[in-house]
Amino acid sequence: MGLQALQRKVYTVYTLPDSTDLASSGSTLLSPPQTPERSQTERDIIGAAASVFAEKGIAATRVEDLLEAAGVSRRTFYKYFGSKIDALSALYDLATEMLVSAINAAVQNSEPGVARARAAIGAYLEYHSAAPALLRVLQPEAMRGDSPLFDKRRAVQRQLIALFDREVRTTQGRAVDAWVFRGLLLSLEGLSMHLLESTDCAPEDLSRANAVMAALVENVLALPGDDATALPLAERQG
Repeated sequence: MGLQALQRKVYTVYTLPDSTDLASSGSTLLSPPQTPERSQTERDIIGAAASVFAEKGIAATRVEDLLEAAGVSRRTFYKYFGSKIDALSALYDLATEMLVSAINAAVQNSEPGVARARAAIGAYLEYHSAAPALLRVLQPEAMRGDSPLFDKRRAVQRQLIALFDREVRTTQGRAVDAWVFRGLLLSLEGLSMHLLESTDCAPEDLSRANAVMAALVENVLALPGDDATALPLAERQG
């Protein structure tokens, strides 16, 4: 169910431009993870794994749970995956493909410059609100240094940092320390984790997170004299 929710969000809300537009975009777009073509059975297992991991968590999930949810034999499962962690890694690859698709569509439909950074951030947050139960499992796992998902997460981070850097270089004519972009990205990750762990990911929560990150990006990357968005103020109590 979690994977289907992501698919509905990405492929309806974030419909990619046609191939002609994509070809003309040059290096602006992010590249999805390089994964082998998967059979329908393999994708069915991954889809079932999404529901199981979202419900039980990684530690409590057994291969037997995946077999039952997917309706496949142990022999069929091990034809495609060596362990439950292999299935988890494949699931993360698919989820990352959807994230990259969402970001690419948002970026492609935005004006060059800081607006593209804002669009990428907005797509990232929107994506995380699509299937919070699943992403509450995947994101913390990907942040663990000893996880097989860690390097996959870092690969997406590097692409986002490169995207921010290209847009600033192209539109502002300056090279900003890459740690500035990394700091913004880590703020984005932290805020998305807060959304997942401490809120219901309701539209008002998402809107608040977007406003905060948009203001951060504009104020950090603004040139002297730019009219950047003011930081959101705390709501008056009482």
